[in-house]
Amino acid sequence: MAGLGDRFVEESEPDAIAGALPDDGRERRLNADSRGLREKIKNILINNPIGLNPEGHYLPDDEYNTLFTRDTIQSALGGGYVNRQLVEYVLKDAKRTFATLLLVFADCESRRNAIDALRANNFTDNELSSLALELCPCRPNGQTCGHSFPYYNPWDSTYLDSFKLERWHFLVPTFETDTFLYEFDKDRLLPFTTKVPAGNMPSGHFSDVTCVEMLASKQDKVNVPGNTIIVALKTLKRINDRDYNIDREWRREAKAHKQLNGKSSNIIQAFAAYRQIAAHPQNDTYHLVLEWADGGSLLDFWENNRLPQVHHKRVKESRQRVKEMLEQLYGLADALEGMHSTSAQSPGHSRRSSVRSSPTLSPERGVHRRGNSLESGVPLADSSSLPTFNIEDADDARPDDAVVFNVSVSPPGPASLEAIAPSNLTRRTTGFNSENWRHGDIKPENILRFTNGKANAYLGVLKLADLGRAQQHLFVTRMRETKEQELWRTRWYEPPDLEEQNHKQAQEKISRLFDIWSMGCVIFEAVLWLLYGSDSFEVFLRANKLTTGEPGATPYWRKGERGEYELSDAATRWMNHILDHDPERNGAVGHLVKLVRDRLLKIRLPPNSDIYTEGFRTNAKDLKEQFALIISNAEGDERYLFSGADRANASLPEPVEPSTNISPQSTGRSSLSPDDAARMSLPVARGRRTAIAQQREYTNRMEDKWKTLADNDFAESNLAGRNFRPNAPELCPSCEIIDISSPQISFDMDTLKTNSDDEECDLCELVYTAAKDLDLRGRNSILLTRLANSFVLDGTNMKVLRLCRTKSATEQDAAIPIGAPALVTPGSRDPSAESLDSFTKLPKAWLQECDLKHGHVCAPRPSSQVLPIRLISVENPKKPKIIVTTELALDPKKTDYVALSHKWGKMPDEAVTTRQNIEQRKKKIPVNELPLSFKNAIAITRALDCTYLWIDSLCILQGPDGDFNEQADKMQTTFSGAYCVLAACSAESATDGFLQDRESRYVKKGDIFVSAVTNDFERDVLHSPLNCRGWVLQERALARRTIFFTNTQMYWECGDGIRCETLAKLKNDKIAFLGDANFPDYTIRPTSTVGEQIDLFIDLFQRYTRLEFSYPEDRPIAIDGLMERLTHAFKTRSLAGLFETFWGRCLLWRRADGAEPLKKIPRGTHTLKIPPTWSWMAFNGVISFIEPEGGQVNWNDHDIILPFADRTQASWLRTSHRGDSVAIRAKAFDFEIAVGASESEAFISYDGDNVSTSASTKCVIIGSEKQQVSDAGTRIHYVLIVKATSDAPGTTSYERVGVGYLLGKFVLLNRPSVPVTIE
Repeated sequence: MAGLGDRFVEESEPDAIAGALPDDGRERRLNADSRGLREKIKNILINNPIGLNPEGHYLPDDEYNTLFTRDTIQSALGGGYVNRQLVEYVLKDAKRTFATLLLVFADCESRRNAIDALRANNFTDNELSSLALELCPCRPNGQTCGHSFPYYNPWDSTYLDSFKLERWHFLVPTFETDTFLYEFDKDRLLPFTTKVPAGNMPSGHFSDVTCVEMLASKQDKVNVPGNTIIVALKTLKRINDRDYNIDREWRREAKAHKQLNGKSSNIIQAFAAYRQIAAHPQNDTYHLVLEWADGGSLLDFWENNRLPQVHHKRVKESRQRVKEMLEQLYGLADALEGMHSTSAQSPGHSRRSSVRSSPTLSPERGVHRRGNSLESGVPLADSSSLPTFNIEDADDARPDDAVVFNVSVSPPGPASLEAIAPSNLTRRTTGFNSENWRHGDIKPENILRFTNGKANAYLGVLKLADLGRAQQHLFVTRMRETKEQELWRTRWYEPPDLEEQNHKQAQEKISRLFDIWSMGCVIFEAVLWLLYGSDSFEVFLRANKLTTGEPGATPYWRKGERGEYELSDAATRWMNHILDHDPERNGAVGHLVKLVRDRLLKIRLPPNSDIYTEGFRTNAKDLKEQFALIISNAEGDERYLFSGADRANASLPEPVEPSTNISPQSTGRSSLSPDDAARMSLPVARGRRTAIAQQREYTNRMEDKWKTLADNDFAESNLAGRNFRPNAPELCPSCEIIDISSPQISFDMDTLKTNSDDEECDLCELVYTAAKDLDLRGRNSILLTRLANSFVLDGTNMKVLRLCRTKSATEQDAAIPIGAPALVTPGSRDPSAESLDSFTKLPKAWLQECDLKHGHVCAPRPSSQVLPIRLISVENPKKPKIIVTTELALDPKKTDYVALSHKWGKMPDEAVTTRQNIEQRKKKIPVNELPLSFKNAIAITRALDCTYLWIDSLCILQGPDGDFNEQADKMQTTFSGAYCVLAACSAESATDGFLQDRESRYVKKGDIFVSAVTNDFERDVLHSPLNCRGWVLQERALARRTIFFTNTQMYWECGDGIRCETLAKLKNDKIAFLGDANFPDYTIRPTSTVGEQIDLFIDLFQRYTRLEFSYPEDRPIAIDGLMERLTHAFKTRSLAGLFETFWGRCLLWRRADGAEPLKKIPRGTHTLKIPPTWSWMAFNGVISFIEPEGGQVNWNDHDIILPFADRTQASWLRTSHRGDSVAIRAKAFDFEIAVGASESEAFISYDGDNVSTSASTKCVIIGSEKQQVSDAGTRIHYVLIVKATSDAPGTTSYERVGVGYLLGKFVLLNRPSVPVTIE
């Protein structure tokens, strides 16, 4: 919202009010008093900022009674001659309304007239938030108008607009748990005061979470001592899937939270759910306000505490840890029972008093036997205090029983959208006791930790969270008639219940016992973590022959040879091994494994899910009772929690692979011991994230996560001979006591500046310089949070400092990697090749290691080596010259060359080779004519002991008579054949140069170095000026090995991963796709899924269209090499961005949301062939895709004729194909979209701006949904929108103008089709 000073309407006061006494000064005093109240409100507002989006100011509730008295109201209305009834009306019913009027009208008469009309129409503060405040249609005619906002003194449209805007200062809502569900205008100020820095914020496929402060007075759920409370603000995302309805998903999750609030202390609690209404429904946003998990997720906890949790040298501590885990698992079982049977009086609380932790199960209290069960000693929630939910019916209600809400954005009369209340609801006559919920997505990421701010808390309280996939049913599974399909779920922890055979046997219904299996997986991993540490997860994955975090598979079950489903061999073997051999097999941990094996991970579902039957999967009630027995057994025998046995010989059943880095003492053993697990360096099985589970072949297993891989041997060898200043640093008293290994450190910015300017403290100077470089000087202070080996700005991923060491370390510092605190400088921006020996020592080491260890993968392949037609000889770097490779009869197998990838920018005329200067440059290229980046490339190439260099502007003849068109065909072999590629990331143009005379600052504390040089490949490389250039995407993908020169440091990329100049080694599956030395082999494997292949090219095309081109006509050319590689990998044919195998999906591109209209690219200097309009290559602009559910579309192969007849696999841009037709032939139909059709019924995205439709505008059906429907009019058809290229009668030449999907009833299939040629 705008600033207060911009919106207050200032007008002069009238000189006198009718009926005032003359000459006594009373009127002047009353007018002054009226201005005083207005000014007081303005001052209070300015001092009370509120809201996140929008932001504004508000009047606290406790100010109203002080500000608004009979005297102040009377004065504001003009004095003693004011109707007393007006004053009483304001006091009783309209304080907030009157406050709004004070900001809108400066004169007393206008206020009186306005408030009098409002009172006459019984307008109160309850109507103030209505979206239906309208100026009356009457016009001044001498008669009194009966509307609240009459169209004469004082109202007009400007004043009413001001009134609508100013009212929000006085309408900050209070979230009430009984109401819970709200809808607000987009301008409504909400009770959030600020975002709270809290490290990496959770972000998932369906939602983002932000930590915020909320006014404590604006909620009725908890009592807190302060003015604000920390909450989690969850914002749902709009995902590009036709079956995903964000409003439905929000209402379902809100319903789950409201009904489950208070059911268990181990279910996350919610304050409210709200929707912000925008001018267009597509811009509405959906939110939930939840309690904030200050301890992160259970998975985070496992990752941050990677060592085994039980040890014979820490017996007491080990027992306490096992006990806490048992208590929290019991709490989670209680949460499941609360969800699965909402009628059960499971331990819970009203939360009206405070946010409590879950029950603590100790030998002293809280444990009572009831036969075979155990109940917590927590007061049961009074049923009258439990929130009931009557907003909508259960998810499996029949359509004729559904509850319908009739909420109008602009109702005819005053209506508030603040609280969504049911009206005339009709419900099935079903008792409350028969309802139950299924969570549907239980996994360690969705189990959150609450430590209540206690830094020394171990496990804290665990709570089930993320109810986005929760489903409610009025009946147990055996009684339900409805069928279910869960499209979005996490396969990793799911049972085989949803596999086709089992799902059909269950009559396509999903049982609550789905959650029991998932909980069994979580419990088993908790056992592995307790006994062996979280690194054991990776070994378990290898035992199943799975990749880390692969969401398309599960390590817990397999499909047998005869089609039956069974527990995986690895899971069975591991559980049996623990029960047969582990020292804790007879204690609590062993009994947890037995519980998982015998009752939870069972394939078969019982005939009655409420009763445990041996050999079948159990239920939540029995699970809770079994936990109670385990805890009860521990009451009198602490050895039952942990025996204290020596675990040096305790091991897992799977051998460690030879490539794993483990201690020398363990290399002769066949399995992983806990001590080895503590020392080994393995990637974590993180992020079994929710994937769109279409058909199994449509899953996508690529993980977008950065991993730091230990390679201390390489680091140590490259640190040899380098000296770093050994002197103790000068530190100020504050920095002297900083523990650099602590999770957070903070600095005052003024202190940093003072100590830096005065050179009083080396650490202050280091941090202040880093803050300046990152543009953080505007802050009063900076809080840095430890993230692996870096310190990041709290609440962001911005890296500020890096930790490293240069020698062996204590046990406490062993996790900090060996690395370089400082970087070697090239000496100047324009160094000679001879002066670069020290600087190029590391790049030479990278090349040598790659040649020796994985050169067969990364190095150019001599058998397929083809040299560019021209190279630059740098044998004498002072006299470079162009050579023609065929003239010198160079042997491709023995000729290494380096290629430069750079951004042209303002390219000097002297920096290009033309037919006019080529002969001169064969003799010598004047070095003084070359831009700085080219000089740098020559010096680096020679320092790397290479003789030849390739630079596009020098080796390809430029200009209208050049040979760019011929050389474009060979671009992919140029980069893939280079010995290595130099990428000038930091240079905006060729004149900038890419060698920086860098200053490396660091401070040593103990054995640890604190450096301002941080490792961030995305920041330094992927977001660099170079990577905004369209050609670079292909250059990076086709290059086998690349050295990136950035403002921060050098990076190396080959098929083995990414190395930093700081000597760190990084890896990221998604990033490795384009960094693949043999693109696209890394991701397109014989075992890769259709889903991965589709995701790969869609992501590639979308990313590519965001890049820049000096010549827009290069758009189809600069990706042609990648298209050719992908075409070969997909074993198909392609042209102009269309793969024959995936032709339907390739045609469903559209203009990206929020993007500028697409514009056709005209013919230009570099044009090889004009792309057809059905291809995104024909347009300039950003695209996305309509993505139907995998395997659910019948593509229209019968009526669509693609231009692949007699076409080979070669590029459509090759000279041999440039005369071929690229037109698609099809049948086109008329279409008519009914007025008021929803987006789920009809969606058209037009490519350009101002697309005019006419009789010649038609649709071509690309594909139709497979789902069998009784009414063909309800079938979805995916369509291209085409338009005739001329008005000539009978024309068949059409062009694409848009894309979308339509219900069959909107496609006029009963009319004759028209044959069209889409060009």
